[in-house]
Amino acid sequence: MKQTVPQQRFARQARIQGWAGNLLALELHVFVTLTQRYRWLLLPVALLMLSAGRVVAAPPMPDTRQADKGTSAPEAAEADGDLKTTKLLAAILEANRYWFDGTPPGVPSYRYAFVHRDGKRQEFRIADPQTAGASIKRGITYTPLVAVLLQSLADSTSNAATMEVVEYSNDQIQIRFHSDGSLGARLGGGVSGRWAGYLYYKLGSGVLRLDAKTLMPIELTSTFRDDERDKETIVTEKLSEPHQIDADHVVPLHVEAIRQERESKNGHLKEDTTSRFDWAFRVYEPGLWLFDAEPTAAGTAIGYHLENVVIDYSEEPVLQASSSVVASIRELNKQTSAVVDQYVEANRAWLLPDLQQRTGLIYDYTQEEGYRERVIFDSAGNVLVQLARDRQSDKTPLTGKLNMLTADGREANGMADEPFVAVRSFSDRNTLDKLATGWGWQCASKRLAHRADNFGVSVQDMTDQKTRKLTLRPVRNRPTLDIGTMLRFISWAYLPGKSFERCEIEINGESQLPTEENYFVDGNAKPFCTIRFEDWLETPEGRAPGKIVGRATYPSRGKRDPVTREYEMLSEDFYFTAKFRLTEGGLWLLDEVVSTFESTGSGSTGRVTLVEAGDEDYQPLRDVRKRLDATSDFLGNVEKAACGLERIVPCRWGETTPVWLNGKYAHQATGQGDEGREPPYVVYRKNLGIQNLHPEVLPADKIRVTVNAYSTLYFTGYSFDVTLRLLDNEGLTLAEQTAVKSTKTMAYPEQKPIVFEFDSEVDPANVASIAVALRINRQSGGMVGSFWGSFGSSTADTEIAYLPGGRDWGPEQAIGEPANRGIGGDYKHAWSPLTQDDQAEWLEISYQNRVQAIGVNVYETCNPGAVHKVTYYDAAGNEQTAWEGDDPTSIDVGTGQGVSKIRFEDVVATDRVRIYLDSVNVKGWNEIDAVGLIEAETSIQWAEKATASSTYAH
Repeated sequence: MKQTVPQQRFARQARIQGWAGNLLALELHVFVTLTQRYRWLLLPVALLMLSAGRVVAAPPMPDTRQADKGTSAPEAAEADGDLKTTKLLAAILEANRYWFDGTPPGVPSYRYAFVHRDGKRQEFRIADPQTAGASIKRGITYTPLVAVLLQSLADSTSNAATMEVVEYSNDQIQIRFHSDGSLGARLGGGVSGRWAGYLYYKLGSGVLRLDAKTLMPIELTSTFRDDERDKETIVTEKLSEPHQIDADHVVPLHVEAIRQERESKNGHLKEDTTSRFDWAFRVYEPGLWLFDAEPTAAGTAIGYHLENVVIDYSEEPVLQASSSVVASIRELNKQTSAVVDQYVEANRAWLLPDLQQRTGLIYDYTQEEGYRERVIFDSAGNVLVQLARDRQSDKTPLTGKLNMLTADGREANGMADEPFVAVRSFSDRNTLDKLATGWGWQCASKRLAHRADNFGVSVQDMTDQKTRKLTLRPVRNRPTLDIGTMLRFISWAYLPGKSFERCEIEINGESQLPTEENYFVDGNAKPFCTIRFEDWLETPEGRAPGKIVGRATYPSRGKRDPVTREYEMLSEDFYFTAKFRLTEGGLWLLDEVVSTFESTGSGSTGRVTLVEAGDEDYQPLRDVRKRLDATSDFLGNVEKAACGLERIVPCRWGETTPVWLNGKYAHQATGQGDEGREPPYVVYRKNLGIQNLHPEVLPADKIRVTVNAYSTLYFTGYSFDVTLRLLDNEGLTLAEQTAVKSTKTMAYPEQKPIVFEFDSEVDPANVASIAVALRINRQSGGMVGSFWGSFGSSTADTEIAYLPGGRDWGPEQAIGEPANRGIGGDYKHAWSPLTQDDQAEWLEISYQNRVQAIGVNVYETCNPGAVHKVTYYDAAGNEQTAWEGDDPTSIDVGTGQGVSKIRFEDVVATDRVRIYLDSVNVKGWNEIDAVGLIEAETSIQWAEKATASSTYAH
């Protein structure tokens, strides 16, 4: 990069000239020592000659040696200015050494626990603080930006940054700097393995302010411009609450790092995003500077933090200093927790309805055109919801969808006429509350009651002395508001997942009952949703609203401009009114909920009707419970089944003999001669194999063997072959047959009988045992969007034969197996965002089963390389970062496709991931064909649902 004349001058100021040599090192050591101890006396003298805009050297003394060496007076003055700048930088680096890159020599070994926002704990032990990594040593992923800058300026071999001192006073030193763009640091809300945000802060040109007395940096402000992309990055690092570890060294107890990115297009601001880290630190004896906590939710709560700090085996280390910010938050939480507890207790009847009181309750929830869900509560704490009839058919409760939540924490989903159900763990109290009251909604008060530590809460008593306002700010990711007409399965007037960043709850100061909730987003002063609570009812559990009324304004897409291809963004109002009643037993239950879209007048009405139940009405729940237990037992056997090419079992005519053999894939089975050996992959309830076989003798000594195969490879179909051999007492083959079959497995295990018949050439009396083998050949089908696609073989790979359905370039194209194998380019059978390079994009993928995931495979069919972050959703629905970095895609030169094989640093339990694309920096349409969730290196699950930030689909 070419330098301007001022930059060349600054560069000369930031380097030590060769004439100083090693003799200067001793002088610097003496200078730094004196400066630290007598900075009030020496620093003003050292810097008197630093004036705004340039370094001015004192007039050189006459010296004949200069003439002998050919050194002019101006050159000597410039060298003297360089020397003073170097001494200043050395003094600053020494004063801040214990938090820039080191710890005091006397700090012993220590350990701590890092607690993430979701409660996950990580234990760290630092045996040698002098050699430990920076993140582990500090308790947070943080490299001070001021340290990166100052260390580069002090490095005589580096030209990455230049500087000039533009101000020096008794209070402040101000340095103007310029970086070539190569300097920066990564900051993250974690220590190792998983992050609550992980960003790169790049330095450009700006100003650094320092305290002239302590030499601690106060604020760094930097601006970096990318003219090619018309993008500006502004970085600010603020350091406050200085603490003197000793007479010579200082550390900050409060650090804020802010990054603002502004991107323009055609002279207009297109995107303005801001990220922020806010951290408090502590100092332990004998001078250990260690992360303490993250103030969050506008200073009302603690986010990720450290616990159980142990120094040199002392579980109660001596604390030198801590940030006042965290202390004030903890004091605030003590005050607000009592208010929150009082509020939740006064509203327990409707926020946390007593599930025990619902024992034996049966009701029907109905909507238009005969739609009906039946909800059954049994005496053991289990709940069943059946889709008795949808509006497309006259299905009866015996053939409808079903969802069951058990008291032991399992969830079952399936169809009433299937032998198995889909099983997963369950811990969501909110769903049970919805079923207990007959309305599938969610609000901030209910989320607060379920888990108060999800929010930072501030309390304000209004001027009328009768009203109190609770302001809730999320500690973790934005929570959602679910409103409208719905219970469990389907609706035609519902707004799910409306996220908010702040909710203000107005409550009656005397009764503690809410009157109104207002929801805000994106810093807007006007709420996008208002909910009112009216007509309060007296229940045996306490008071509950008789009516809840709400209005929400949400964005909608209007007409599309044929030239710019951009849609007109509109807003629409959505209204709902829910009325409640008390049953004869005093239960608070929905009577009717009406929702309406203002622009069209369309909407939906949901009603709850109690059912006079007899014992036979609970039979569907008992039946589903049996199927759930049978499914769990079946999957347990699959998990424990042997793995290999073949299994030999005794022949018992007329009896069913268990086999439990998980098959082997063709590419693993070919030519390996490893019958009975464990395959090199992990089996966890997902495979294709053989459950049992049943041999029988038919008339005329014919032999029939029925082999029952199974598949737990959900939402996919596979071609496989089963080979059966009849063996004599010596293990010799009497007869052999092979059958080629295929599966079509949906959300629950599939069973497939395969019949083999042998003629009378084999005497049944000679058959002593039966050998059976299953080989998985290739995938033959799978879900593509909302339909099933079949696969045909090809010379190199497989490709899908598409059925009608699904939008071209819609996010639903990312569902199922990769469709465009061997084909790269802009193809409609992959998801495409709305624009090529206008904004960052994301694709969210949901899977049938929650698994212990180790990574994802992202199949990129057009302009690969844009993936920069992958997040997942934990059991509480919170979004967590699983991986962030440069796209590791491996591009097929022949096809132009790429597969990003991303592996997480930690194993995560999830059934939903979100893929983030840096579409702005990777030019062209960035399209994704499929995303496989990896459970083991050869165990992959494909998506059943997909949503996206935008789509080119019409």
